[in-house]
Amino acid sequence: MNQNLFTLKSLIPIDIQMLAGEGDPNPESTPEPTPEPASGGDGQGAAWTLESVQSFLNDNDEGKKWLQSIADTRVTDAIKTYETKTLPKKLEDEIAKRYPPESENQNSYAI
Repeated sequence: MNQNLFTLKSLIPIDIQMLAGEGDPNPESTPEPTPEPASGGDGQGAAWTLESVQSFLNDNDEGKKWLQSIADTRVTDAIKTYETKTLPKKLEDEIAKRYPPESENQNSYAI
């Protein structure tokens, strides 16, 4: 026999009394919402402070490695930006300074 695993009652768990309009079928009081943990913590009772983060980054080997990788990435990005945006203009300026364009008078030879 083929049984339907999903029935309408399992998908929409409503009480027929709710549709009758006779009030709340469950006269129990609404539970109070669970208070949010105080900000600044990790939800496990430990509070993150500037000093604790600095201590982790300065004293812990994993923290040092992570901070160094972030610094390396930033420096590499800065160098790439310099090479693509600033360096070509500086090279053109230096080449123009060392090898100024020749004027027409310098090109003509006396015959």
